[in-house]
Amino acid sequence: MKGLFRWLNVGLVLLTIGAYLSPFLSPLTFWPFALPGLFFPWLLLFNILFILGWALTSPKYALLSFGCLLIGWGHIRNTFGMHLGSAKLQKEAIGVMTYNCHDFRSPKNPKKRLSPEEVGQIIKDLNPSVVCFQEFPAPPSISTPFIDFLTQHTQLKYYTKPKRGTLAIFSSYPINDFSFRFFTNNANGYLYGDLKVGDKTVRVYNVHLQTNAVSRLADRIASDHDIQEAETWLGLKGMMGRYGRSARQRAEQAQEIAGHVAKCKHPIVLAGDFNDVPTSYTYRTLARPFTDTFKRRGSGLGTTFAGKIPGLRIDYILADPGMKVYDFDIVHEDYSDHYPIISRIGI
Repeated sequence: MKGLFRWLNVGLVLLTIGAYLSPFLSPLTFWPFALPGLFFPWLLLFNILFILGWALTSPKYALLSFGCLLIGWGHIRNTFGMHLGSAKLQKEAIGVMTYNCHDFRSPKNPKKRLSPEEVGQIIKDLNPSVVCFQEFPAPPSISTPFIDFLTQHTQLKYYTKPKRGTLAIFSSYPINDFSFRFFTNNANGYLYGDLKVGDKTVRVYNVHLQTNAVSRLADRIASDHDIQEAETWLGLKGMMGRYGRSARQRAEQAQEIAGHVAKCKHPIVLAGDFNDVPTSYTYRTLARPFTDTFKRRGSGLGTTFAGKIPGLRIDYILADPGMKVYDFDIVHEDYSDHYPIISRIGI
């Protein structure tokens, strides 16, 4: 029995090392390498359980998982925030928030949309200076009441939003210039605005990368099928294939955005829904030149997705390395299938 557990531990260590390598190998080359990174929080948990189990029975074997976790300490810090306090806020700090608002429909009651007044109250309570919305209502007949209320009744007096797109940036600072690009639809793409903050210009990117289209399928499998049914396994196979296609698309999208960012001469804040985890090629491609505000000031697991796939951190606020990060918060409310995140940053 001990031999079996030892080999299971070796297999777990190999999978975990695969997760460590996921950010460095593009899904365009070999997409299955992205899968260990997707499940990294679970791999981490099982490694900890093996360490505890071996410590009670055969302590020398605990070195297998212990050494594996030491090697991947940087990945662990990307997944788990280890900061319990915040730095003292300075006057120049601006609050940046990103929120995939899911058309302002709660997963618990998808037929009912929040009212402009309810959305405005959320903004007033969190008091951000800049908000990047993804999945903002697109048709003017629906979006206009939200835009009017936010610009007239909150601190966010300025905004930019493509007419038929679902990306929007609202700001308490004037937006001097903006541009956008959508990839295959009016949802996935990027929008940037150049904000006049005092005597400085700060470029804010709002990005929404290709969805996995996996979460709804996972919810359906979890709710409707037994794991022993053939239909369930077909669903899982389809889910993995869909994940592979979307991983390749996100890799291409991240490369394009990284190229656009590299040409910008202003300080940058890049925020949004990456639809990918910190142990991914997408995250590494976009985050490499920036400071991850969660990694700098966050605490705990950092889950930003509220679906049935647990432990997913797929929403980010990345700050220019010359900026100071004062705090980071995840707002655990069921306004959407994503949690709003906010960080206060010194320009």
